[in-house]
Amino acid sequence: MPISAGSNRTALNKVRDLLNDGQVVCLFPEGAISHTGQIGEFKRGFERACEDANGVILPFYLRGLWGSRFSRSTDKMKSLRRSGLKRDVIVAYGKPLPINSTAITVKKKVTELSIHAWDEHTNGLEALPQSFIRTAKQGMSDMAIADVQGIRSATAGC
Repeated sequence: MPISAGSNRTALNKVRDLLNDGQVVCLFPEGAISHTGQIGEFKRGFERACEDANGVILPFYLRGLWGSRFSRSTDKMKSLRRSGLKRDVIVAYGKPLPINSTAITVKKKVTELSIHAWDEHTNGLEALPQSFIRTAKQGMSDMAIADVQGIRSATAGC
């Protein structure tokens, strides 16, 4: 449900009604898709929607969408998706917060989730030397090493 300047009050009331009816409502407090892939400012509209509502806030972080068709990444990043690059999308959930939590508090929890999700992801990656050797072996006839002037090394392609 988009919450825009023109339909702000109606949308926020609808969110409150859904929460009071026991429904799950998913809100993205940034209000827009990121242009950089970074967590943006959390708008305070969800605070107004939660006033006089029953429930909790369950913070979550989506990792792995940058470069997908759902992001505003560069065309080069999106082309990696078409090249068969495997994409893991992770949804990291935090502990429930009180319904009257502020935008600052919720953003802090989401940021903590992002750090944890990225730590988990990078801990599972192959070490750089092994990754370089595996990649170089996949392209045996391609240049693998060059000096700063771009001159092929005698060991390139091995």
